[in-house]
Amino acid sequence: MKYLPYTVMGCLVVALGWLGWNQNQIAHELARIKARPPATVPIAKQDFSTIAIEELRNRFERTRIDLNAALHGISQTSTRLDGLQKTVETLNRQMQGMIAARQTNTLATTIPPKDIKPMLIEVARRPAELVQTKPKPKKNLVRRRWGPEQATGAPDTMEAGDNASAWAPRTPHSGLQWLQLEFEKAVDLEEVRVRETFNPGAVCKITAIDGNGKEVKIWEGVELPTAAPAEMSFPAACRTQTDRVKIYLDTNRVAGWNEIDAVELVARDGTRQWAIDATASSSYADR
Repeated sequence: MKYLPYTVMGCLVVALGWLGWNQNQIAHELARIKARPPATVPIAKQDFSTIAIEELRNRFERTRIDLNAALHGISQTSTRLDGLQKTVETLNRQMQGMIAARQTNTLATTIPPKDIKPMLIEVARRPAELVQTKPKPKKNLVRRRWGPEQATGAPDTMEAGDNASAWAPRTPHSGLQWLQLEFEKAVDLEEVRVRETFNPGAVCKITAIDGNGKEVKIWEGVELPTAAPAEMSFPAACRTQTDRVKIYLDTNRVAGWNEIDAVELVARDGTRQWAIDATASSSYADR
């Protein structure tokens, strides 16, 4: 019995040794398993079937169609924007014209002044055909030979030529000259009729003078030379109430003195009146 403890201790030592060896074997096997590369299964190359390729083609075609539709829409939008921009610019110009017309008491028309041509009414009228539209020139008006006052009242120069009964600038070929006429009554202007008795064709612009003294252009262009005496009609390119007009002559356009015998104001209601007073940039009476 005295050896029993030693026997038990020996058995325990053997058992512990065996357990330790067995644990080392397990640990070594686990390490070996961990170090082993993972099993791989070879992947075969993926082949696209005809259906898959066709589907890709369909998607690409749909994408191309959608892109073309988008580009077409952008183009149409750009065209519409250009049209809107032009419309806005047109409306802006019309608005500016209306504002300017209100400021000058005029209503602009759609016909540009440069596109309105003067019209020859008749080459000459006999005294019996001349109508004395009222009023007559101002009383006590001194009618100097070739003075601007000769352009007031009804025509009294019946023959072409250098006649003292018509207004003439101081010198011929003297550039821009003007003749301003006053009438008794302000009217809604339709046209201005100018009777030219010597070397017609120099009129280049006509303006109406409003109540504030501002000039409103009613006609501008080139008057073709014609035989004298000639009565020319200059249609008003814009509506305006006026009792005064100013006739500009480019005396370099037609050789010789350019003489005017009378000026008639024609209203839109058909009434007509001759000038009652006149002034000019120069006249042969001042020589």
